[in-house]
Amino acid sequence: MKRMARADRERWYAARDLRDLGRLTALWLEGAIESQPGYEPGFGPDEETAELVPVLARANRAGYVTDASQPGRAPGTGFDGATWAQRAAVEGWIAPDRSSELIDVAQQAGLIVITNTVLNTRFARRCRDFIDVTRRAEQVCTGFGTQRRASEIRFQYDECHRDAINAVIRSRQVTIAAPDYGPDHTVWEVVNEWSVNNGGVLNEAAS
Repeated sequence: MKRMARADRERWYAARDLRDLGRLTALWLEGAIESQPGYEPGFGPDEETAELVPVLARANRAGYVTDASQPGRAPGTGFDGATWAQRAAVEGWIAPDRSSELIDVAQQAGLIVITNTVLNTRFARRCRDFIDVTRRAEQVCTGFGTQRRASEIRFQYDECHRDAINAVIRSRQVTIAAPDYGPDHTVWEVVNEWSVNNGGVLNEAAS
C-alpha cells in the first residue's frame, strides 16, 4: 500500500490549527501537495472538482476547511447505465466563533445548511440529519453533513499533530447545499464571497 510521501507527512504534521490545515488543503487542491490525510496517498481531487478549485482554495485559506464537495449535475446516464443526479454541495470545518456569518449568508441565499458539533464520546447518539446530494436511479446514494465522532476525526487526520486534530474536534461542521438537484452556482458564489470578505486568496503567492 502506497504511503504519503515524507515531505507531505512533515508538512501536515507541522499544522497546529484550522488555519494551518486550511492552507495545506488549499495547496493540495491546487496540486502543490501530492497527498492529503483521509485520501489515498498520491491522488489529488476528483476530476469533477477541477472547476471548484479556485473557490475551495479561497475558502480553505479563509478558515473554512473543506472536507467534501461536488458540483450540481442534471440527471443523466452514468457509467453504469443508470440515471445519476447531483446537488451542488460542500461540507467542512470552521471555528465556532467564525461560523455565524457563513451560515447566515448561506441561509439568506436560500441554501440548505446543516451544522453539527463533533461527538466526543463513543456512546453519544449521532444526529441523524444529513443532506442527500447524489441520487442513482432515483435512490439516495450519497449524503453530506452526517455528524462525525472524535474517533473518526482522529483516524482521518492521523498524519497530523494532536493540536490540529483537536482544533477540528472543537470546530463546527458546516454543510451547505443547493435546494435542488442540477447545475447551481449559488453555493459557490456564496462561499466565494464569504471567503474573499474573510481574507481568502486564490494562491500561495497572494497569501
